[in-house]
Amino acid sequence: MLDLVGLFNHTLGLSLAVLIAVSMSVYLFSLAAVAQSDRNPLYAPNEKPFGISNGEWTAKWWKWLMEIPQPQNPAVDLDGKYCNMSQNDPNVWYITGTFGGKADRKCEIPFGKAIFFGHGYECSTAETPNLKTNDELLNCAREELKTLVDPSMFAATLDGKPLTNLISYKAISPPFEVNLPENNIWGVRGGNTSAAADTYFIFLEPLERGNHTFAVSSMSAPSQVSATNSPQTLDVKYDFIIK
Repeated sequence: MLDLVGLFNHTLGLSLAVLIAVSMSVYLFSLAAVAQSDRNPLYAPNEKPFGISNGEWTAKWWKWLMEIPQPQNPAVDLDGKYCNMSQNDPNVWYITGTFGGKADRKCEIPFGKAIFFGHGYECSTAETPNLKTNDELLNCAREELKTLVDPSMFAATLDGKPLTNLISYKAISPPFEVNLPENNIWGVRGGNTSAAADTYFIFLEPLERGNHTFAVSSMSAPSQVSATNSPQTLDVKYDFIIK
């Protein structure tokens, strides 16, 4: 004889199990989506993007910046007209801050390129001839970075969303060689020089096609501020057009 009650209970039990399973799947998918949306769209400090350490990337970024003549250097550019200067890396597009103050730049970037921003301090034998060894250059960069950047005041956003824990994105470069042009951004004699740097960096993964806004700000350490010495500030916004 057919047990209708048992069949009903069995069917109900299966339906509830399926409903619970579906609900859990939706819940876990939602958690994953939230976690994905909350993550920094950045390469991690210990990653090796494109097989290169972040310390080596900072050296590449400094070479890019320092080897561009001052009149066309992106660091002195207020509107982005020099954004495409010396962008020769096949995987990465370099951007920079200023030597203090504001800039509002527009920049077209090829689709598929990661974007590297640096903010730090380098020391070279061209600027400070009394520094003779790599250790002396590096110690100089480390000490000067402490005065340039108050870590609590270093902040950035991408498309209005804060990028978090930026003080962990800091790298010491290996020693590197730079060929300074005669009209370089430091105003020293041109030629080959040895350098080392300590740098906060923001290394954005490739962005989707379309328009994006990146903003970054910084302020010098409180110990550098006095009645006669104003804080050095950085306030830069980039309007990216990813094509």
